[in-house]
Order: sequence, then C-alpha cells, then structure tokens
Amino acid sequence: MSPEGTARQDSLEEVIREEDFLPLLEAQARPFFLLTNTLQNLAPPQWEKGHLFRLVLETNELESFLDDFGARKNRTFGFLAELVATLRWLAQACFTLTHLAVRLGSYQLDPDHVRRFRPELKERLSYLETAILRVIQAIKDQFVQLGIRVPASLLDKEVFGQVRAERYLPENLGEEEGAEAETKMAEITARYLAVCDMVRAAIPLDLSKSPTAKVDFVARFCREEQLRVCLVSVHNLQSRYDTYIKSTPLEGSVKDLPRLRGHISAALHLIECATALIHLDERHQNDIRTARTRQAIAALVDRPSLLALVTDFCLAETQAFLEEGAELARDLLKRFMKKEEIELELPEGVFLHARPASLIVAVVNHYGMPVEMEIHEQKANAASIMAVMILAGKNPRARKVKFRGDRKVLVDLKALFESGLGTNEEAPFPESLSYLANREPSL
Repeated sequence: MSPEGTARQDSLEEVIREEDFLPLLEAQARPFFLLTNTLQNLAPPQWEKGHLFRLVLETNELESFLDDFGARKNRTFGFLAELVATLRWLAQACFTLTHLAVRLGSYQLDPDHVRRFRPELKERLSYLETAILRVIQAIKDQFVQLGIRVPASLLDKEVFGQVRAERYLPENLGEEEGAEAETKMAEITARYLAVCDMVRAAIPLDLSKSPTAKVDFVARFCREEQLRVCLVSVHNLQSRYDTYIKSTPLEGSVKDLPRLRGHISAALHLIECATALIHLDERHQNDIRTARTRQAIAALVDRPSLLALVTDFCLAETQAFLEEGAELARDLLKRFMKKEEIELELPEGVFLHARPASLIVAVVNHYGMPVEMEIHEQKANAASIMAVMILAGKNPRARKVKFRGDRKVLVDLKALFESGLGTNEEAPFPESLSYLANREPSL
C-alpha cells in the first residue's frame, strides 16, 4: 500500500493525508453549513422550494467533492459520505413533493381527490422533513468528531430570491398549424393510455400487504431501474405535450387539454419522488455498505415508513391520477383522431413474413395511435408484432389488408406498401418513412 502523501505507483493520482484533507473539506462544506443552519433555524412548514432546491444542490456538490477524493472507501470519511448522499436523496424527494404541493391547485384535478390527497401529502412531507433534520444533525456531529468547526451563521433571505413569475410571448401562432397540433394531440392521448397500461402492469399494487410482504414487493416490482422506465415514459408524455400543445391556440380553445396535462404532471412528480427514495433504499440495503453504516442510516430514516411512502402514497397516487386522466384521454382521442379505413394490396411476390410485419408495427408504434388490421374479416392490433404475425399466419395467401386508424398513420402505411414493405433492399424508403431507415426489425 502506498504511504500517505505519496503518488501511487504508475499513476497520476496522489494519496492525500487525512489531516491535509480536513481543511479542504471544511472550506468546501461552508455553504452547506450556512444553508443547514438556516433550515434548522426555521420550522419545516416555513421551508420553501428555494430552500430545498438549494439543499439538493449543496448536497450534490459536497457528495461529488467527497467522491472525488475517494471518501467512501476511507474509514475516517466513509460514513460522512454516506450521510451526505442520504441527505441528497431525501432532499430531492422532499423538493419534488413540495413542488407538487405548490402546483397542485393549478393542475385542474378532481376536487374531491385533491381534498383527500392534500392532508396525506402534508403528512408524508412531515416524515421527510423530520428525516432531513435528523440527517443534517448527524452530518454536523460527524464534522465535529472530525475536528471541523461548524459555523453558526445563517444565509441571508435574499440568497433564495423570489420565485420568478412565469412570462410568455403572445400566443399568436397561425391557425394553419392547428391541424398538426390536433394530430399531435391524438398521438399524445394514445400514448397516455399506453403509459397507463404500462404503469399498471409494471407495478401491480396491493396496498393490503404486511410490512414484510411490502419489502418483498418492493424488491420484486420497485427496483430503481423499473421505476425509471415508468418515470421516463411519463416524463416523455409531459415533454411531448409541452413541445407540441402548450401555449398553442388549440390548448387555449379546449379546456380539457390543460386538465390532461395536470394529471400527467401530478403522476410525474409522484413517481420522481418514489424513484429518489428507492434509490436511497437500494443504496443502503446492499452488501457494499458496512453493517454499521446500514444500522446508523436505519436509525435516522425509518425503512418501513419510507417504503410505505413509496408504495402506499407515491405509486398508489401515481396510478390513481393516471387512471382519472384515462377517461379524459379516451374522450380527447375520439375527438382528435381522424379515423379512416384503407385497403392495401401486397406488392407482387411479397408476403407478410417477419420483416414486412415488423415494419407495419414500427409505423403504427411511431405514432402511438390505435390501428386495427383486418384480413378476411379477422382483426388484430397492428401495434403488436405477435398479433400481426398470428393474423398473417392464419391467412398466408391473402393479398389485401385493411387498416383502420388515424389518417396520418394510414398515409404512412400506404407509402410502406407502395415501397415494397422493405423487401427490396435497393429501393430505399420514401422520405416520409425516414424514421424506418437503418432500422433492424425484431420480433
């Protein structure tokens, strides 16, 4: 092992002595001290989004600093690094729920649901705020044990600033863009319904589970990577809405559109909170952390309460808000989807084997809108490769195929058939199907 204060053999890295690291750490931690002093000086109900946002930033900076020096693998500083990381994810979860509490009234959600939801939201925030205060004090105690002086100063109120008023340019986009916005809205509502199905299938909640069963349920269905798939799907919904619909004449003329966006946003913030807390839980329930670290964190952050917050509140309410918005989405889909029917003939010598079938599915899924496929009065979901292959297998000699769905999807399917359904490698797809170029079809 290299002696302290010397460079590692064959490395540009230098091992710094612990006593030399202390003044660096003290200087780095000063903004953290001032912020946490301020939080401890306030009652949690006085904490605002600005406080928590700053706490997320400061803990991230301090955690990165400790990681840069390898503190996690050091006996003296390892526990401190874990405490800072714990505080970071608690702060992230608390910031997300606080943001939801602030914005909830603007989401145009069901008033009865909001009336039931607010008291529980307040209770869950109280749990997180209490845990945050415990961890802050534990971190300061660690600094004191290390011989680092903790200043008593507070941050000035001006540091947090005022929340900037939302300001927008005039909503004067030309009406000629209305048709495109309506098509995008049909896509978004169809994707919304698909996300509802995906979240419901991915997280089959059973709120009657005992604490022991809840731990098993979380290990099976609520791994961080699973929640992040759901999170990305919901986030993409909101992103598409904001890109194509927000602040357009269409949004201003259809009152149900902001309501749908509100359901998306409520679900997004709840699943963001769940993901942050599951990241925290997984971090301290694996064998990489020492038993001492796991026990110390457990004393500060009650695990059964944390898991109940994730499953019984965040994920349960995520599904509840999404399901409430599903009926709205179905009505909007009927309104904006320009449903038509088209009959297409397979090109000479082309049959519906794996590649043509997968390209049909790719076109349909590109838009995310429901399309029905029919051969000899037998029907299938054109978004499912298995359904399309089964339908084709039952009708191997069929030359004509009907499709029912939105006009825009049918136009692309027509172009696909006319280009040979991908069977002619020398004939590229037309420009309208450029999204299929260089695609490797899969079953």
